[in-house]
Amino acid sequence: MRYIKTKIQKIRSIANVQLLIILSIMCLLLFINCGKNGNPGLNLTYQEEKLVRILADIHLAEAVIQSIPASKRDSLSELYYAYIYEIHETNEQEYLRNRKALLSEPSEADKVYEKVIETLSKKEAEKSKKPSSRARNPGQNRDGKGKE
Repeated sequence: MRYIKTKIQKIRSIANVQLLIILSIMCLLLFINCGKNGNPGLNLTYQEEKLVRILADIHLAEAVIQSIPASKRDSLSELYYAYIYEIHETNEQEYLRNRKALLSEPSEADKVYEKVIETLSKKEAEKSKKPSSRARNPGQNRDGKGKE
């Protein structure tokens, strides 16, 4: 589990360009799917903010998964999604039900995805403000002191 948490933390270092590409693809799929489903109305069981947080984490995970060798993508993808569901106290079925409801209403989906993009941008800005742990001298440990 520590490995997964470490990987999730590394997700924040993914470039905005990769995230925007993934979001663009998702938005394209969103508009294609919305045309097929009609407009049954928005029926979310999640609060909007929870859905935004889940979607942001999923987009970050997908960006990382794309950088993983193809032979390991499926198993790591399952781990990432399981971890995301765990930290947001949900499950795959509930997420898919909310995603389907969101995709059925284009105007609401646009609003939610605007917030997802804002969330991802804030995370990237926070990441760029923090000093990188990689900037340490190789002879130093985590607290900046020399190795003993």
